[in-house]
Amino acid sequence: MSANARRCRSFVGLSLALAARAAAAPPAPAAPPPGAPSPGGPSPAAPSPAAPSPTATAPAPHARAPNALAVLDTHAFGVDAALAVLVTREALRVAEARGWAPLPAAEARRVLGLRRAPGPLTQPEVRDLTRAAGVGHGLVLSLYPSPPGYRVVAQVAVGPYVTERALEVEPARVGEAVEELLTALLPLAPPPPAERPRASGARSGSADSPAGPPELVPWRLALRTEAAPGLGASRFYNHFLGARLDQRFAERITFGLELAYVNLRGKEGRAHNVAGLAQLEHELSLGAGWGLPLRLGLGYLPRNGPLLELAAGARVAVGDATWLAFDVGPTVWNAKDQPLASLDLGLELSFDL
Repeated sequence: MSANARRCRSFVGLSLALAARAAAAPPAPAAPPPGAPSPGGPSPAAPSPAAPSPTATAPAPHARAPNALAVLDTHAFGVDAALAVLVTREALRVAEARGWAPLPAAEARRVLGLRRAPGPLTQPEVRDLTRAAGVGHGLVLSLYPSPPGYRVVAQVAVGPYVTERALEVEPARVGEAVEELLTALLPLAPPPPAERPRASGARSGSADSPAGPPELVPWRLALRTEAAPGLGASRFYNHFLGARLDQRFAERITFGLELAYVNLRGKEGRAHNVAGLAQLEHELSLGAGWGLPLRLGLGYLPRNGPLLELAAGARVAVGDATWLAFDVGPTVWNAKDQPLASLDLGLELSFDL
């Protein structure tokens, strides 16, 4: 038998064997109609791809701090990419100086990769990319040639709003332009929750305690000095040095009792006395550790009579439980049934107990 005949017989035999194996195999199940469940119950199906959009708006995988900021890479059009990198670094420096915590570079590039359309970023795209990063604030800079220098464009997203501003500068002033633009458009960052200044007399809970209203410190000790120059035709000068113990009845309302040494004008030179005063205070919060105390005081000076004080001023935190305050206001004195008035200037240092 020739070689060709042997190859032909081998091919025919292999074909017959494959056909027999296919006939012995169990038949494949018929495809179920659309919408019918599979015999083994529902099985997870691969998610269908979302329709392409110019900018994806999926939220970031985890929550961000209130001062988190998305700083996207600088867009350079017809400009050396190395200059764009320097502009991005300057933007990060300015943002950190204003209290912001920029997202890591890899995360910012991931968000920027969600963008589908090429070309300059539009304001809606900046807003959507900021949302995709899971933050409330974002910024991007763009760099264009503008002989003999450059045109720097800043876009800053604050919530749903995007502001934009541009400057044309010489090559040596690109960094200054970035700082000027971001100082004008990017607000100061809010302090992180753990570092927010507490109200005067409010003590924060421990890190392990659940969030809730701040714990009020019921007692406060104040050391005070007060100058009292006289008003009107009767010129005089009196001075207080005293200590006051305050009790807090609400977050912003205190009642205090003060005992003060008083150096005052006498008939023959200076005289010495001791005054007792009761004071009611209501403090208005100004934020950032500042308060505005409004005070009403009623006291008694032996051998002279009662005195009435009104004052307003400012208080600022200078430590975790230490406060510095100054105030100004009129005081009415009773000198042998003759009322006198002074304009008092007070300075005090107080401590939460």
